[in-house]
Amino acid sequence: MSNDDEKTMQLRRIYMKRAGLYDLLEKGSVFALEHKHKPEIKLRLRLCRPEDLENILALQEQVYDAIEDKDTFVLSTWEEIAESLEKDTCIGAFDGELLVAFTLMVTYPESERNLAKHLNYSAEKSAKCVTYDTTFVHPNYKGYGLQRVFIRLKDLIALNMGAVEALATVSPDNPHSLNNLQAGGFDVVKRKEMYSGVERLILRKKLSRRLRWERWKS
Repeated sequence: MSNDDEKTMQLRRIYMKRAGLYDLLEKGSVFALEHKHKPEIKLRLRLCRPEDLENILALQEQVYDAIEDKDTFVLSTWEEIAESLEKDTCIGAFDGELLVAFTLMVTYPESERNLAKHLNYSAEKSAKCVTYDTTFVHPNYKGYGLQRVFIRLKDLIALNMGAVEALATVSPDNPHSLNNLQAGGFDVVKRKEMYSGVERLILRKKLSRRLRWERWKS
């Protein structure tokens, strides 16, 4: 890791601590989540680490195997997730020691997965964007609102890192994820063929400084 990367990681920790997120992300914090048709569950959310890589990949495979329309979900590679565990923000939801959901936010400006590259943004503007990359939830844990919890958590992290805009992609054939993103404040700005030939909607939203930890913590 270069000196610049090390400085960036130190700044991220400072931003998180200022936002009241440090304990949640580093040590993990338990959230009680409700479901319309199932009992309440308690999951621990924390930052993922390089040693979580194999469990992340295993969960991704489980989720992918359960999807009927494979074009709606593009598998992240070993290399991509390993890189993000070092350079970006990766959050897992755990039931005991079992990883049941995962989300990844690309925060490294030079990453090829920074979606600003698809919107012809200047280098200066791209550096102020984050990309809400892959999110996957084990089939047994769907319906607890984990995607929306992840979005709101990433909003707070991105704001406190100095980002002004968040970007995301979704398949036009995945209305559930599209609805979650739109409920989280995203708007569709472009439709494009990506990821070796599948259609994707690119969405973006301005990050609001009015969003605070207390507004969604409970």
